[in-house]
Amino acid sequence: MRSFTVGAGSLEVAQGLYSALADFHPELLETDDGTYQVRVTLVGGDNAIIATLKAIEKHVAELGGGTDRVIMRHRERIVDRQLVLERLANMAIDLFATACVIARTQSLIDERGVEMCDREIALCDLFCVEAGRRFRRNRNMLDSKEEEVDETRRSVAGAVREGKGYFVTDAILDE
Repeated sequence: MRSFTVGAGSLEVAQGLYSALADFHPELLETDDGTYQVRVTLVGGDNAIIATLKAIEKHVAELGGGTDRVIMRHRERIVDRQLVLERLANMAIDLFATACVIARTQSLIDERGVEMCDREIALCDLFCVEAGRRFRRNRNMLDSKEEEVDETRRSVAGAVREGKGYFVTDAILDE
């Protein structure tokens, strides 16, 4: 039996992780500095699952840091930065989905034993790798340089909307 603590930060984030990790029988802990953590206990399990839980802890911290930086950069205008908010939401969604997949895989391991769950562990690992890549892509896109690309996206979208679509005159496409 191994215990593992995932740092969560705010109470809301901790409660989300707590519910996602329900199959692990988590404990919600308040730290001395007023932040929250979720402690889970693994029975059996696989080293890949433990490595993924450690990655979740790192990603939770990165989501918190990214959120703080974006809020500091945009302040009240953050509500108008829909592409930035979408990236933050997608990061949170991938974290939650990863925690759910890990919890489900762990419950199957607890039921059947690790030797009978090779396929489930492989699927869990694949999902977690893909979610981690999406998370990192969204985290990298929080960079202020991406705002120039966002402005170009908005400009192109406005032109397409104003022109009521994007039309190409080409002999190949004409009937």
